[in-house]
Amino acid sequence: MQEGNAQEIRRPFIQNHGRIADISEVNEFSQIPLIIGGKKVPKKLLKSMARIVVEREDGFLSSCTGSVVSRNYVLCAAHCFVLPSKALVRRSYVLVGEPSTKIKYFESPQNKYFVRNVWIHRKYKDNSLFKHDVALIQLQKKIDKKLYKPMALGAAPDEGRSKLTAAGYGVKGSNKGEPKRARRASVLYQEWDTCNEEAGYPIANSEKSEICYTSLKFPNKGKTGTCFGDSGGPITKKENGEYIQVGITSFFVGDLCESPGAIFVAQRVENYLKQINRKVKKNQSKGWKRL
Repeated sequence: MQEGNAQEIRRPFIQNHGRIADISEVNEFSQIPLIIGGKKVPKKLLKSMARIVVEREDGFLSSCTGSVVSRNYVLCAAHCFVLPSKALVRRSYVLVGEPSTKIKYFESPQNKYFVRNVWIHRKYKDNSLFKHDVALIQLQKKIDKKLYKPMALGAAPDEGRSKLTAAGYGVKGSNKGEPKRARRASVLYQEWDTCNEEAGYPIANSEKSEICYTSLKFPNKGKTGTCFGDSGGPITKKENGEYIQVGITSFFVGDLCESPGAIFVAQRVENYLKQINRKVKKNQSKGWKRL
């Protein structure tokens, strides 16, 4: 091969789905794409979801999505709580029971539960490209039984191109209005060979601990997917009418969330199931570290 004739492989951006906003900007959430496409989340799934808010001393807040796994714990992504250097947390809390997406709703809702502790996977590091990007939020008090239904956790599909449901809080897409409630969108679970081929290089930290998914119209259109603010949210399959969480929204590879060839990556729930159950059911901290 002659010098200069080699095909250039463009490395897409790797970005997390965390959401940062200025608390003073009431309409800030209408400026950022979150769940791409999709519809309102059905109540059966909504009662297993939580909106996570971290208020900072510098006047900014970060917003993520989580899933309620017990009256005391919410499952989320670790990077939602790893703040920029010198940033200090003022307070953090979760909202359950169909919370609105509007910032003014954060002031004094009845379904606000403050965070006691945040437990992240002991191997997670902020500079590790989201490897083991898993966290459990321990609440100060138990969630009212009427407000939630514990999320069922399970294994990802056995075959690629299986339809999954991604859910989170936020606007419907770039330059679109703010929805009143959480949104859900259908996405395609893919084999890692497909995701790596589209990206042009291996993107998984570990294929055992992560899953990849794409838009339903992949690779031609980016009509559905996840984006900033959906971090920590559930990627689910449906069995016998029930939603079962198989992934935790983590990051995407591409220029924009809406890019036709965007690849989305979630932490594989099945890989962490034993650790989650030990902490939630037995309060055993093996495998976790407290922030």
